Amino acid sequence: MMRKILSITAIVLFVALLCIGCGGESHELVKTEAKAPTCTEDGHTAYWTCVSCSKVFADEQANQEISVFDTFLSKLDHRPAEDDGTCLTELKCTRCDEVLQEAKAAHVAGEQVDCTVDTTCVFCSTVMIPARAEHECYGATCLSPAECIHCGKTEGEKDPNNHEEAPKYTFDTDVHTGSYPCCGLVFEETVGHEFVDGFCTCGIRQAHANTVSITNLPNADKIRGWQPGDELIFTVNSVMFGKQSILLVYGQNGKWQFTGDAYWVPGEKVTVVTWYAPGFTVSDKGEVVAKPGDAVWKAEYLLASSKLDSDNLVRVNFSSAVRSYSVFSVKTAPNTKVHVAMYNYKPANEEKFLEGIMPDFVTDNTGVIWFYGTFAPGGRYVICTDDGTELAEETFPNGTNPGQYYSN
Repeated sequence: MMRKILSITAIVLFVALLCIGCGGESHELVKTEAKAPTCTEDGHTAYWTCVSCSKVFADEQANQEISVFDTFLSKLDHRPAEDDGTCLTELKCTRCDEVLQEAKAAHVAGEQVDCTVDTTCVFCSTVMIPARAEHECYGATCLSPAECIHCGKTEGEKDPNNHEEAPKYTFDTDVHTGSYPCCGLVFEETVGHEFVDGFCTCGIRQAHANTVSITNLPNADKIRGWQPGDELIFTVNSVMFGKQSILLVYGQNGKWQFTGDAYWVPGEKVTVVTWYAPGFTVSDKGEVVAKPGDAVWKAEYLLASSKLDSDNLVRVNFSSAVRSYSVFSVKTAPNTKVHVAMYNYKPANEEKFLEGIMPDFVTDNTGVIWFYGTFAPGGRYVICTDDGTELAEETFPNGTNPGQYYSN
């Protein structure tokens, strides 16, 4: 307890002595040396601090009391050397010699927004592309005015006669309309097609008399060539117009005539199929149907090789078609209803043999009946009128040979 009392007494005496000393202005001063400010750091003036009372003085005689904040000196900041205007030279501070801007290896041109204004370096004011006196504009179209070839600025008006897209036709089998897809300008109102050698101005193609080149039927020298009235079924498959079937009829002038129209578009993949099928025809709806009164016993089906050339010519070649059956030409009475009986007879392109009376048939103006098939050994045919008068009969003891022509 005694020790604690003595300690407190000692502290009180020490504080009292301090107060007595500073009260008599007997400061114990410690000097803080002045620090000059730099470009990047603050500084201060010299000052003295009393270790007893912590007062700050501007002089070592303690005559002028100040605040420590009165000694503050702000940093100086860099003083750049004079800029020569080019980014290729480094820029230093004249106070501390620190490099404030590194030198670039080369100028970099800024974006040329307007060629009539100088284009400078992105780092300095060096002119990279001198200004032009005026824009150099070309290429006005139906959608946009002329554009400067140097900076892309546009000037003037659109050119309604210079279209950005090629003209295009829209059409069907009857009419066409011409327009420019870019601006919609119609240069040809809706009009009907006018074909010249199978071509219309709109580009659509049409089958016509000069469209096909057709070779003779196979074995023409032994069996028969084309006869007036012969028909071919001509089918065109077009992506745009679909499947179109028409008849080709062999005329007295030795040329094939179209009985209808078929259309296709230039450049599209068109499939052409040509059949020699005497028992079939094309209906008004463009469908392939059996002829009235015709039957399988006298039908023939020969498929030709057909190719559409780029010059709008369809090349039809029957030379590769092979008759695996015989051809029969029977001369009877013209324009007469007849009855036909077949025995041991297999029609062309069929697997089963027929026996007995076939469907009635009316002969043409020449009285010729054509039928196609094969007789087995002992096979025969009999043709007679309604009253039983026999018009033709023939027996084939050894049968018939494929590809051979028989006539009475």
